[in-house]
Amino acid sequence: MSFLLFYSLVLYNFYYLGRIYPGVSVINIKAGGMKPSQLAHILAQKIKTPNKIDLTHLDQRYEIDLEKVGFSYNFAETADAAYDLDRTGNLLFDLYQRTQAPFRKVSLGLRISIDEEKLLESIDLIASQIAAEPVYPSLKLENKNIIVNQGEKGIELNSPTLRIEIGQNLVFAKQSPIYLPLKTI
Repeated sequence: MSFLLFYSLVLYNFYYLGRIYPGVSVINIKAGGMKPSQLAHILAQKIKTPNKIDLTHLDQRYEIDLEKVGFSYNFAETADAAYDLDRTGNLLFDLYQRTQAPFRKVSLGLRISIDEEKLLESIDLIASQIAAEPVYPSLKLENKNIIVNQGEKGIELNSPTLRIEIGQNLVFAKQSPIYLPLKTI
């Protein structure tokens, strides 16, 4: 019985030699059983690299030109990440992961390249266009009358949250606009 189990495990690992283990998908493309080169080729065919990110706030629209921030997908690196998922070098951990592979679902995003500095500059430019300084409450004495100005709240762009949302949209190849996350100040 233990020989049969051992033999099955050896055959299973031999079959997936050079292939991605089952249960792995990359943005809804089932990668299990594929060679990394096959997956990279399929991703390159199916995934269209966007040229801009659409951002919205109320009725205002903003765009970030992805070419200006050096954006690109790295399909070969994505395929290698899917392949390496159960090949960490830790023999016992890998063996356990491989036996669980047919019963699990792991969804990976795409590997991307982007010039962070230029992206943050673009985000800062949008933030400067949206920002509204708060008007603090005040009292004013005019002609023996006290005038109360209750003030107004200010708003600013939550840049770290926006950066995360941009990353999520790009990594998972979402084409939907991003609603600008604002915070009250």
